[in-house]
Amino acid sequence: FLPWHRKYLLEYENAIRSADPGGKYKDVTVPYWDWAEDTDLCSANGGCKTYDEKGAIFHPTTGMGGAGSFACSSHPHSGTIDCSDLPKDASGAEIAAYKTECESGTGTLPACSGVDTWGSIGADAFSCSAKEEEEEGCKTIPANAVGCVRDGPFAGWMSPEFPDNKDTTNTCLTRGLNWNIESQGYLTGSQRLTQIITGQKDYGSNGGFRAYIESTPHANPHNLLGGHIRS
Repeated sequence: FLPWHRKYLLEYENAIRSADPGGKYKDVTVPYWDWAEDTDLCSANGGCKTYDEKGAIFHPTTGMGGAGSFACSSHPHSGTIDCSDLPKDASGAEIAAYKTECESGTGTLPACSGVDTWGSIGADAFSCSAKEEEEEGCKTIPANAVGCVRDGPFAGWMSPEFPDNKDTTNTCLTRGLNWNIESQGYLTGSQRLTQIITGQKDYGSNGGFRAYIESTPHANPHNLLGGHIRS
């Protein structure tokens, strides 16, 4: 896992550099997301409700955009978006704004009725009371729901499954809807990572350092954020 990822990224960086030798890409490096830093930031500030609450990477304008769109979502897991089967409010009623965006689009983003989502998320349903919905902006979420990315630099992106359908794909770039830490749990923090790095003396095949790093620290961002990143 670790050597392969490092080799893969090095080859990718070298390919970009070679495209413009001596030019503006000659020293390019690929940035990475230190999710432990986000977890530590939440801990230092009394906790977070969602993965995108404190960290900069999922900011809707200066980062990579947030969770999947409720208005352009399907459940369970990947499927075709049905504007009559979107997340409901605390009373179980349809949310008009979701349906309007799904059927008609919003701003520069087109309608998403009939668009396919991709991937999955292992998240349980998340429920809110009417009071939480009104006072805290809490949103009720069906189990395993995923949605199209509709904010940030990748808003409205379509994501071809294969090179030969890049111009005809019906699949949107997808992320999970339930990013609530209360139901999903935190991503691995720096303290736990340090314990793994310093406490495991053997690399191992079915145990030891490799297994501890590759399981929860590596797997959680895939599984908890969902959509394409989990596929």
